[in-house]
Amino acid sequence: MVMRAYSRKWSSPLKRTYNAWKNMMARCGWGVTKREDGIPQPIESYRGFKRYGGRTVPIEVCATWLDVTPDPRGHTRGFWAFKADMGIKPYGKSLDRINNNDDYYPKNCRWATDIEQARNKSTNRLITAEGQTHPMVVWAEKMQIPYAVITYRLAKGWSEEAAVLTPYTRKEEKAIQEQKKRDKQKREEKQDGENHDG
Repeated sequence: MVMRAYSRKWSSPLKRTYNAWKNMMARCGWGVTKREDGIPQPIESYRGFKRYGGRTVPIEVCATWLDVTPDPRGHTRGFWAFKADMGIKPYGKSLDRINNNDDYYPKNCRWATDIEQARNKSTNRLITAEGQTHPMVVWAEKMQIPYAVITYRLAKGWSEEAAVLTPYTRKEEKAIQEQKKRDKQKREEKQDGENHDG
């Protein structure tokens, strides 16, 4: 990997920024080395590839960040373009796409905290109530209702609005705990049954 030749003289913040760029490239299926024709070497073994570059409509990296032409400062033009657009990676933050269904390019990327990233996951369930749409986790924080209570209510057939706007009671929390115990017991019984069959 090209980075190793420069890692000793690069500062820690620059290394963090490089790693963010390298991981973005890998998620989208690109290595950081190039073939003889100058195109980045595709890789599909990265653990997150299926959710990014392996999608039906793949998430891609903009051309300037994808450029793996060697740069006199070390590494590639793509990395230095990424650093120029995004700045140094702040400590405790990671690269986040503002629109999860769009590509990696300057106007769609930001440095975000883990909490901000969790709120921006494509797997989040969005709930609309009183004309506002937020991820379920945001409603839980805003209305001070445990996330598990909202999940339980929706599973019981409550409307989205009622699930996030109705104040919760301790009785509900107790019902959820009892339901969890029953679910766990069912799983254990099912597992025991499979073990006896084998």
